[in-house]
Amino acid sequence: MLGKSRKALGKLVQGLLLSVSLAVALLFFLPRLFHISQHVVLSGSMEPAIMTGSLCFIDHGVGIEKIKAGDAAAFGRIDGSLVVHRVVREEDGQFVTKGDANPAEDPAVMTKENYLGRAVFSIPYLGYMVVFLQRQEVKASIGILTAAFLLAGLLSVVSKKEGKPYEKT
Repeated sequence: MLGKSRKALGKLVQGLLLSVSLAVALLFFLPRLFHISQHVVLSGSMEPAIMTGSLCFIDHGVGIEKIKAGDAAAFGRIDGSLVVHRVVREEDGQFVTKGDANPAEDPAVMTKENYLGRAVFSIPYLGYMVVFLQRQEVKASIGILTAAFLLAGLLSVVSKKEGKPYEKT
């Protein structure tokens, strides 16, 4: 009986790891093939359209010539930060932008030089998880757990090949 529940638990863990791996691939690696990057939204300037803590996807393949009023566009600031704000209007090849939640337009304009791409969608709250997973202690814990699962799997395979049970029941 214990062996069956252990096998069921093993299959559950395998399924969970496979699901998480696929989700990570779909969210983080597949978009890069299409010149789409992900960025964590740190402010509420675009709420409610893009919430603080969201993971925002920026399509770098959309040229600035395709940007029009109403689009949410990403651009770089002098300090190196990335801003996603809505385009209000174009003036002489430059774009005036404004955060949806901000009362006034941005003092700096978006130009061809600082334009990064168009925001295509965002996933609320996922950015909080990304920030959490980037912490050193979390990375170390994930590494240790991964190594433990690999070692347990290896020991299970070796014990089956030798015909010895891994644990006595």
